[in-house]
Parts: sequence; structure tokens; C-alpha cells
Amino acid sequence: MKEDFLHYLWKFQKFNTLDFFSTNQKPIQVIKQGIHNQENPGPDFFNAQLVIDSQKWAGNVEIHLKSSDWYAHNHHNDLNYDSVILHVVWEDDVSVFRSDESQIPSLELKPYVDANLVTNYQSLIYNNKSWLKCSNSIANVSSFEWGNWLERLYFERLEHKIKPINSLLNSNTNDWEATLFCLLAKSFGGNINGDIFFKMAQSFPYAIIRKATKVIEVEALFMGQLNMLDVDTNDAYEKELILSYQFLKSKYSLKPLVEGKPQFFRLRPNNFPTIRLSQLAVLVVNSMSIFSSLASDFSFDNFKNSIKVGVSEYWITHFTFGKKSKPSSKNVSNSFCQVVYINSITPLMFLYRKLNTQEFDTHSVILNELIELSKENNSKVKVLEDSGVCVKNSMESQAILTLYSDYCTKGRCLSCKVVNQVVS
Repeated sequence: MKEDFLHYLWKFQKFNTLDFFSTNQKPIQVIKQGIHNQENPGPDFFNAQLVIDSQKWAGNVEIHLKSSDWYAHNHHNDLNYDSVILHVVWEDDVSVFRSDESQIPSLELKPYVDANLVTNYQSLIYNNKSWLKCSNSIANVSSFEWGNWLERLYFERLEHKIKPINSLLNSNTNDWEATLFCLLAKSFGGNINGDIFFKMAQSFPYAIIRKATKVIEVEALFMGQLNMLDVDTNDAYEKELILSYQFLKSKYSLKPLVEGKPQFFRLRPNNFPTIRLSQLAVLVVNSMSIFSSLASDFSFDNFKNSIKVGVSEYWITHFTFGKKSKPSSKNVSNSFCQVVYINSITPLMFLYRKLNTQEFDTHSVILNELIELSKENNSKVKVLEDSGVCVKNSMESQAILTLYSDYCTKGRCLSCKVVNQVVS
């Protein structure tokens, strides 16, 4: 038995409240169970309303497995707990008192809870080795409840994602184009090089990009800042990049990153940092106002049309410097566009609309776009599908990532909205 199960029981009133009595045999009627306090110190439920022995009470409710936990948790020395009007416990083993020596009524839940509910809870928590504790029963959850919960999880994910983006925007003095560029750089770096690409994008003023008219200048800027240019090279194009970068470095007093270089290891050739940086360079030179376009229409189709670029001429026949390969356009793929759109564009535009009082229709617009995109295939989605759940689109696969990271792996099963159906 865990205390959060008692919180769940009290929050959703999962017990028989007929003939409800305190441990000293005073009748109890619950008018309002109170607001669950999940983040701040103090009693577990605020602003409860109860009738105890014909007397109406307004105050807080504290919950423990045993009454003696009151003393173990040092509540008897904390005046914040003088506002407690009911001590809810699984086992009442000692009386508790306020600082004025008045006894706090105790309610022992054990006699009022259905044994099947406890069995279901214990089966959920203790009998499943998977991170998805409810894998044996989640397929039985109604599609309506499951769909609503996934929507909420998805927007929880968006709210979490916009916090660092808002900080980035502030550091860019509210320059949305510069902020979008940083996010695109991170996305083009992928899982392996995303962080160092992001640092590269922040290592010089975005004004340099705005003034650039040639792809070679931007490639030189990117690769020079990332320490990717070899001064001892025999490759003619790399020598051109070095000269261009030396000019930019002197003109703008640039300092290359000290974190090292992007990695090639474990990447397919089309994902090599050389190729992704060339694509990004072509993109920013040919489409200087991507954000302005998205501000009026951030549909996936509009975004895809904006970033469907290839590489500069040299990289058509190269993956790395000095080694020629079979010619290929190396255009950005549809699947890559979708990844960038999901992870960078939707949270950025969600923040933009939120800050510009356009939030009223943003939820539905984003949902409509994400519902049209195919689901992401990853290990978390596979666990849900192996448990009999149909994952239909990218909104749902994104929501499942939040379910995994913020609920399942943190043991917050009883904060999950679908568990009401699983445990009950």
C-alpha cells in the first residue's frame, strides 16, 4: 500500500460513504473533498468542506497510511497543520492533536473500501514488470476517455516544450526568425548532433545570416564555428570555405566552439553533419522569412514546401570533404520534415500564438495538423500497441512519450486519467 493510493481514494471518493464514521464514532458527510495539493508543502487537500457530528467544517485534509505518520512527518510541530479538519488514514494507530491540544478527527478508510479495488490496485502496482503497469488492461479503457487523455498529455508536452523556447526568444531579444533558426539548427543536427548544432546557431549574431547572399558563406560560417575545416586540406572547395570563414571570423570577431566537432559515427551518409549543414545553409539563404510565412499559415504542407531543399553543388557529389561519390540531390525527405515540424515548429507557433492572444483557436489548429500526420514508430508506441492499443497519428505518439516520461516511469499511475477505469 502506498500513500498516493489513499490520495486517489479520497480525491475520487472511491469508497462507501453511507454510514460513514470517524474512529470515535462521529458521523461524517463529505460536501467537498478539497483541492489536491500535489506541489506545495502543507496538507494534502485544501479547502475541504465536511459535516462531522452535525457540525459543518471548512479546512484541510491530511492523509497518511498510519495515524502515527503524523508524528513521523513532524506535523505536530508545524502550525500549517492546525487547519486540518480530518486526518484520513488506512490504519488508525494513535490519536493526533493540534497545537491547542484539540484532537483532530480521524477517518480509517480500510473498512469502507471495496476489497476488489485494493486487489486491482496491488495488481497494477506490484505485478507488472513493464514500465506500462496497466498493459494487461489498458486496451479496455473506453476510446472516449483514452482520446481525451491523449489530447491533454499532448498539450502538457507542448507547455513543457515552450518554456526553453520562451527563454531562447528572450535571449534573442524577441527575434522570432533568429529563434526559429536556432530550433531548426537543433533539428537538423538530430539526436546525435542536435546540441552542438544548437550551440553553433547561438555562437554568432543572426544578423550575419540575414546579410548572407551565398550558400558558400553560410556553409563556411557553420563549419568554421564547428571546427570542421582542415587547414591542411588539398580539397579545393574546403579551401574556399576556409578563406570565406577566415574573412567572417575577422570581420565579426567570431570564436569557434570549444565543445569539439559534430559526430559522423552511427549516422547514415544522408544524415552526416556535412550534408545537414549544407541543407540548412541552402534553406536560410533561399528562404529568409520562414517564420513570417508560418505566422500566417503554420500548416505542415506550408512548412514542408518551405524547407524542401537540397544541398549546394559540391555536396551533390560528396558526403565528406575530398571523397567523391555518386551524384545525388540529397533533398530533405518528407519524414525529416515531419520530425522537424512536430518537435520544433508546433511548439514555436504554439508559443507565438499564446503570446499574441491567438490561443483561442490554436489548440484545434494544432490538433488538426498533428492528427493528419502519421504516428512515430518508437519503442514506447510499440509497448502500447503490443498491449492492444491502436496508435493512430503523431499527436497520439507524442502524447505517449509524455505518458512514459512524466507518468509511467515516475510512478504517477494514480494521476493518470485512464487508471480510474483500470483500477475501479
